[in-house]
Amino acid sequence: MSNVYQRPIHDEFEQNTLTVVGYGQVSGVPDEAEWVLGVVTEGDQIELAQEKNDNTTAAVIEALKQSGVAEQGISTVTYRIEPRYDYVEGQEQFRGYEVTHLLQASTEQIAEVGSIVDAAVKAGANRVVSITFTSSETEALQRQALREATLEAQAKAQVLAETLNVMLNEPPMEVVEIPSDRIQSEAMFSASVKQAPIQPGSIVEGAAIKLTYSF
Repeated sequence: MSNVYQRPIHDEFEQNTLTVVGYGQVSGVPDEAEWVLGVVTEGDQIELAQEKNDNTTAAVIEALKQSGVAEQGISTVTYRIEPRYDYVEGQEQFRGYEVTHLLQASTEQIAEVGSIVDAAVKAGANRVVSITFTSSETEALQRQALREATLEAQAKAQVLAETLNVMLNEPPMEVVEIPSDRIQSEAMFSASVKQAPIQPGSIVEGAAIKLTYSF
């Protein structure tokens, strides 16, 4: 939700206003990784598909724990069983059941993410949905970006005021924080016999501020 500040406006200022927008952007180093991966199995019978999935998922969880991921940091985010069909010459033919079990896990071992994910894949994980990097300093980065956006907006207003030869009234009659989408570097993943080349990149926080002055 946008933060808005307004001060009382005198009648003589209603038509004499100047509005500017400032932008701020800062980057930081991620210190935590979170991913969603899991196991998808198929079988002619529900019980067999479930058993195969349960056994493989247990192996994946054990591989994550052996790689240093805390057990409390591993949780189920999706578990579903669905019938599957093939279509042959326009006819629907039952193929069996598909069981999907997706796990969410996190770690502060940023440098080990590639090897951790590879260990899960070797243990039987055949679905990697996402890998996300975050920072514990997110709020501090957001505040810094907001500060930079405000300073830029103030500087723009001053330049315009000097150019137009007018005197701005302080403080601004309106301050609005414009919602800004968070920009985050994407992690790259490719499963192979070698360590997955996952790059955390950097976390980028952006902010935008609209200031309206009377003069």
